[in-house]
Amino acid sequence: MDFNKIIKENAVNIILFVLLINYGFVHFFVIQEPVAAAALQDYGFISVLTVFAILIAELIVLWNFTQAEGLKNKIVLLLFVYILQIYLCREADLHQFFTDGHSVTNIKYYKHIEYSLLSKLIAAPILILFFSAFAYVILRYGLFTIKAFFRGEPWAVAFAIWGTVLVCSQILDRMNLPE
Repeated sequence: MDFNKIIKENAVNIILFVLLINYGFVHFFVIQEPVAAAALQDYGFISVLTVFAILIAELIVLWNFTQAEGLKNKIVLLLFVYILQIYLCREADLHQFFTDGHSVTNIKYYKHIEYSLLSKLIAAPILILFFSAFAYVILRYGLFTIKAFFRGEPWAVAFAIWGTVLVCSQILDRMNLPE
C-alpha cells in the first residue's frame, strides 16, 4: 500500500481533521468563555455553520440528480435530498413553528395529549417518510459504504467521521453538563 497515495486521496479528510482539532483547542482554551458558549448555543456559529454545510450537501446531491441516469437512481437521490432537508429543518429547529417548541423527533411528543393533534398530524407523516427513506438508503447502501470505509475510500471515511461527530454531538447535547 502506497502511503503517499493514501495521504493524497484523504487530503480533504486530513485537513478537516486538523482544522477540527485546532478549532477545539482554540474554542476551549483560547476563546473567552461567553463567546465560546455562544458559539455552541442554538443559532450560534456552530449551528449556523452546520446548517450551511447541510445545505451545500443538499445542493451537491441535487446537482448529481440532474446528471443521474435512470429512474431508480433519480429516486434514490431524491430520497437523499429529502433526508438532508429533514436534517436541515431539524438542525434549524423549524419544527418549533408548528409544535410550540417541542421536538417532533422525541417519542414523548406523540404520547402526551397536551400537544395539539394538528401538529402531530403534520409531523408524523413527515417523520414516517423520513425514517422509511433513511431505512431504504441504509439497506441499499450500508454494506457498500462499510466496505468502502475499510478500503479507505475518502468519501466513506468522511461519511464515517461525519456520522461519529453527529452521534457524539447529539449525546453531548442531551447531557446535563455543569456550567
